[in-house]
Amino acid sequence: MKWFDNSQTLLQSDLVPLNGLTNSWQQVIANLVAPAGTATAYLDLYSPSGKAGDSLYLDDVMLTDAD
Repeated sequence: MKWFDNSQTLLQSDLVPLNGLTNSWQQVIANLVAPAGTATAYLDLYSPSGKAGDSLYLDDVMLTDAD
């Protein structure tokens, strides 16, 4: 997750590692806190073990306001 302020300046990056790509479902839970001054968040998904043509399926991705 990348957190940006109103000027689109990167404030912080948080990594949520997966346990490698598999053919079965994996549950991943991350409780991240946006730094002060955050205006937007960018979810960046990538895998160093993936290759061209691989797929990543996501189910029930939630971003919530803790307030």
